[in-house]
Amino acid sequence: MDKAQELLAKAQDVVREPLGRFVSMAREKFSLGRLRSVFLFTGVGEGKPFAMPPSHLARAQLLSNLDYYAVNYLALLFLVGVFVCMYYPGFGFWVAALCGGWYFVLFVDAPLVLRGREVGDFQKTAAMMALTVLVVMLWCLWPITVIGGLGAVVVGAHALLRESRTRATEQEITAPMMPKPASVTHLGQSGMNANANAGGQAGEQAGDGSV
Repeated sequence: MDKAQELLAKAQDVVREPLGRFVSMAREKFSLGRLRSVFLFTGVGEGKPFAMPPSHLARAQLLSNLDYYAVNYLALLFLVGVFVCMYYPGFGFWVAALCGGWYFVLFVDAPLVLRGREVGDFQKTAAMMALTVLVVMLWCLWPITVIGGLGAVVVGAHALLRESRTRATEQEITAPMMPKPASVTHLGQSGMNANANAGGQAGEQAGDGSV
């Protein structure tokens, strides 16, 4: 029994830090304060809210929108899930149960006490992860596959095509990705040197003429 507890303690120490980072990231990234308005999300009132970006901007715009509209995309996946639940009624029950459990684990700071012992964040998160895997494998695998496929298409298309220059100019997006070519710099310096040499020769000719 002591060896089992020792192994469990070591496993907790190994997994505790990445789980803590995961919980902190989820709380920050998916807080309701980062939910964008429907008008901003859909581009209502903008001249051209959706357009295929140039190839050198596509990756930056995709990542920018995935971060900026993260909560909106989560809500969009929820709507896709509701649509899928119309064809798989039992799936809705399990999704609601898992969402409730994860909301309690990630966003509710109230202590959980079982048999007189307080359950820490590590134990709650680990239990929810194990429960989620079990439920998905037994009852939700096919509906989640459908939701993942539809969601990936819809979210990917929006993130790629939604114009993001209202938040960052093209120069700010491309600056870290497209350094100034060295050949241009060398050509500019060569042109400046040529102009300087020509000016010097003209000055010498003018001085000789005056003499």
